[in-house]
Amino acid sequence: MNIRTTLLGILGVLLCTPVFAQTKQPLTVADYHRWSGVYNTEVSDDGMWFAYSLRPNGGDDTLFVQHLNDEGTVYEIPNASNPVFSEDNNWVAYRISPDEESAKKLRKSKKPVHRKAELLNLKSGEKVQVERMQAMAFDQRSAYWVVHRNKPGNDKSKHKGSDLLVRNLNTGSVLNIGNVTEFSFNKKASHLAYVVDADNKSGNGVYVMHTEQGSIQPVETDSAHYHMLAWDDVVEDDETRWEEKGNVLAFMKGEKVDSLIHMQNEIVVFEQKKGAWVSETIESTSIGNFPEGMVISEKRPIRWSADGSHVMFGLDEQEEKVELSKDTVANLDVWHWNDDRIQSVQMRQARNDKRFTHMAVYHLDKNTFVQIADESVKNVWASDHNRYTVGRDRTPYINDVNWGVDPSDLYRIDLTNNERVRFAENIKRWLGFSPDGRYFLYQKVEGDGADLLVYDLEKNKQTNVSEVAPVAFINNEHIYPHENPTFGLAGWTKDGKHVIVNQKYDLWMLALDGSDAVNITQGMGEEQEIIFRYLNLDGEDYIDTKKTMMVSAFGKWTKKDGFFRVDLGKKPKELVFDDVSYGRPIKAEDAGRLVMTRQTFEDFPDYYSTNTSFRNMNKVTDANPQQSEYAWGTRKLLTFENGRGQ
Repeated sequence: MNIRTTLLGILGVLLCTPVFAQTKQPLTVADYHRWSGVYNTEVSDDGMWFAYSLRPNGGDDTLFVQHLNDEGTVYEIPNASNPVFSEDNNWVAYRISPDEESAKKLRKSKKPVHRKAELLNLKSGEKVQVERMQAMAFDQRSAYWVVHRNKPGNDKSKHKGSDLLVRNLNTGSVLNIGNVTEFSFNKKASHLAYVVDADNKSGNGVYVMHTEQGSIQPVETDSAHYHMLAWDDVVEDDETRWEEKGNVLAFMKGEKVDSLIHMQNEIVVFEQKKGAWVSETIESTSIGNFPEGMVISEKRPIRWSADGSHVMFGLDEQEEKVELSKDTVANLDVWHWNDDRIQSVQMRQARNDKRFTHMAVYHLDKNTFVQIADESVKNVWASDHNRYTVGRDRTPYINDVNWGVDPSDLYRIDLTNNERVRFAENIKRWLGFSPDGRYFLYQKVEGDGADLLVYDLEKNKQTNVSEVAPVAFINNEHIYPHENPTFGLAGWTKDGKHVIVNQKYDLWMLALDGSDAVNITQGMGEEQEIIFRYLNLDGEDYIDTKKTMMVSAFGKWTKKDGFFRVDLGKKPKELVFDDVSYGRPIKAEDAGRLVMTRQTFEDFPDYYSTNTSFRNMNKVTDANPQQSEYAWGTRKLLTFENGRGQ
């Protein structure tokens, strides 16, 4: 190229620039209010409807409920957010808030800012609105829509209960139940339980509504405070087992004593047998081995075991209430150089310390009480195993300064008698339980090596599951000054014999008996420097390796992003892999529909609809069409070397 040609090229660019400037205006701070974000996304179970809120910078939400097969069918609701679809896909409910200007005026005048609940019939377009929404829910059969209301602003009564509206979605009839503080459907939606807290405690108690019959039955009434409703199916994710559960209800019943800080609680368990409710009360005064000076605490929710044989709850130390002068204001923070935690840590953890409770178990089938946590093993995990769990003893390492890690000795704890077995010492990284609670996975670093170990709680047996793998599962590129983490857990296999973990690039299936390690992405990640990660789109507890698995993929150097399918024993097969960035797909529960964001520097992360083959990507949202009016930059992939040769 000669000098003349070069000059002509430069002149051409200069001549074209003013024309470009006339059509594309520069972006300024004054334009920022025109840009919107997409929030509160939800897909109906049949994959036909997509709901999202469009929120401009500094502005109010607008909710869009759009039919994904018919672009012309879309509902637009100003100031609405938090959509929830019914299980039968015929309804969507959401909340409506005052616009920001009105909300500011209400707050300035010290008036409550109430929200509304609205129900939209997706077939007819009819709407029903309820004022002063506190909470709302559908039942699992899509037969009822329940809205719990706040008290009116001029209601100065001291009792906590307020109206609960129960709408029959088939008939449109509404039942107004007064003075309610809590409500809860069981999973099969045969019953709705609720707590009443009324003026002068008149009618306080727990009631159950039989949803098919519409009848209401008092389970227990008394001049006490009731809270913490918990059906025995609350931890059951397997829908095939819902019918056999949901017949037992637990809750707390407490009395306030003016001279004491904590409420004196007991736990009541009611079981439905042949249409009647039979009760059993767990109270500290009747338990011989109940720890002295402790009370059942409302700070920790009641949790059922997977088999329904026992309930777990929290204990707290009772304290006498000290009346202080209104002029007494604490302005001194006392600490000691030999405290087990430095002062800044104490201040940071103060709120959690106040909420802490010791886990306890009551075995309904044996009528026995067991305190699980104490001052030595304070931190105890709840799992779905019916007999064993894992607790942590932090005391040997509490004085160590460990930024970002929490070293502990690990114990197997027998829930029937609190028998403890220490199975690991000075553990800083753990990956948690298998879904059934039988196995516990953690990282153990010794010298220059790091291993993944699985502890079998039933057999009291520890196995190094990573020893046979020719790769490391610790992230040695982690930049913080403490024990490096693993690359994470993908999941546990359905056959109960393996765990799948992330390596730097690939996914590895490790046998729980330590006998084998299989690279299920066939080394393609390491070879092409693509980071593969498993996607649990259906929310299953286990990974079924007999079925096709979907993984996300990100090229370390190409910066490509996308998704591959993986069949065990075969190379990953590309579904989509582009010079873009994809968000995590949202899958319809009962269909193959996927909705996700797709973005680049030039393209806003709008949502697109596709299926599990990713063959067609249909744009669903167009949040910022005004972007085309502005001068925008372009993107280019650069490779360079820094001063350290990286």
